[in-house]
Amino acid sequence: MRKGRRLRVYTLLLAAAIIVPLFHKTYYLRIEYVVKGEGVVGPEVFSRHFLLAPTIEQFQERDYAQIYVNGVPVSFSVRGDSEGNEYADPGSVSFSGAVNITLVQRIKVATSPFRGKWILRGGIAWDEVKGGSRLGGFWKCNSSSRSFEDLATLSNQLRRSSSSVDQFIVNVIRWTLERFTYSEREEGGVMCPAGFMERMTGSCGDVHAFIAALLKIQGVDASLIYAYIVFPEATQSITAGTTSFTLEGAYPHIFALVNISGILLPIDLTASTGSSPADKVSRASVNALDNIIILYRVSSSDPNDYLLVYTPSGAQEVRLSIRVLTDSWEEVKHYAVLVAGLALLLLLLREGRATSA
Repeated sequence: MRKGRRLRVYTLLLAAAIIVPLFHKTYYLRIEYVVKGEGVVGPEVFSRHFLLAPTIEQFQERDYAQIYVNGVPVSFSVRGDSEGNEYADPGSVSFSGAVNITLVQRIKVATSPFRGKWILRGGIAWDEVKGGSRLGGFWKCNSSSRSFEDLATLSNQLRRSSSSVDQFIVNVIRWTLERFTYSEREEGGVMCPAGFMERMTGSCGDVHAFIAALLKIQGVDASLIYAYIVFPEATQSITAGTTSFTLEGAYPHIFALVNISGILLPIDLTASTGSSPADKVSRASVNALDNIIILYRVSSSDPNDYLLVYTPSGAQEVRLSIRVLTDSWEEVKHYAVLVAGLALLLLLLREGRATSA
């Protein structure tokens, strides 16, 4: 009996040794803001550039964050912006000459099959939509040949042929897929929905802002989600006068997320797998990839407000550098644990022979 108990314990230890290292991948997000001149770095910078990656059950966990000023760790408060995103605020930082403010975060991203999924659900009644989506500014802008009224007309047309909310979402996706052409825009930013409707070509942010607007017109709670898709070789650099931005180790990505009475449905036309409208939800990047880090959401604001490099008064030069790193020790730790698992397997085999004898 005693040997049998030991055998069961060894079996559990072996299972844990093999499975636990596969639960997540660990990434480090390093945001460095360097400003030269004389002035004060305040909340207008921290609330846009020092956003904290959210912890989302079954998707990702932020388990560490630290701000450094000129290499020295400092305390900070966690505050929320108007969209509900958290950011790190160490208080006003004065500079005369130059100052380096760096935020380091460690984020654990769940891997498949341990990763959650926000999948398309059928038969979501319209009375589940509470309404109240705020539309103004960016969301209601007009282009040279298209107006917000054109956008509303299209939304109403697609709504009339939809008996349920999920069918409306599928109809919006199908209509867009049939007409949309993906293209990168050198000027960056997110095109206003009416502007996208005029061209029907653009990047991930452009198409998903258009889709979000069509949904919001019918009262559906739709947001834009900004994320990084991790690739070690990725790099992006933009310089405009005395301001520069660099992103290394990841590609930026924007998709839409719908919240219907707690039912979350992602919509991703540009980084999903599969080709059907339903695939653009159930097989969206946030469901299919374990190298994606969710950073923040935008619902009522202008998404371009989050994409600018903010320059405090008195600054002569500003450099914003973001780097995404994979935990270099993670593979070594996984290998060590698997070796330990093999050792346990040998113990199991030996214990099994002794028990049978």
